[in-house]
Amino acid sequence: MDDNEAIIDRIRMIRQDSKLSREEFARRIGHTINKQHSIEYHKKVPKDAYIDHMCEVYCVNREWVMTGQGDKYIDRKKQLIESLDKISNPDNYRLILDMVNSIIDAEGKQK
Repeated sequence: MDDNEAIIDRIRMIRQDSKLSREEFARRIGHTINKQHSIEYHKKVPKDAYIDHMCEVYCVNREWVMTGQGDKYIDRKKQLIESLDKISNPDNYRLILDMVNSIIDAEGKQK
């Protein structure tokens, strides 16, 4: 199996883990079922933007997608803190942490 096929197999694993249809999986990252089908069945490696967005939406470790190394998923709380930290003033760190904890608690209650 070449590197491209391995990347595509890992993308397929993420979709299967999500228990979503191809159509819903693609919709959540702003793509069509045709694009998802092309990736999974025609072995068309997606562009970096697709992979980046998929990793962000599904909390997937980009390194794992590209190489198979590392953990498959990243910690949602850590991802939220890092994302908010990039756009926030360091003086607001406590506020950011409180917001992240609230979001995580709300997500947990919805499941």
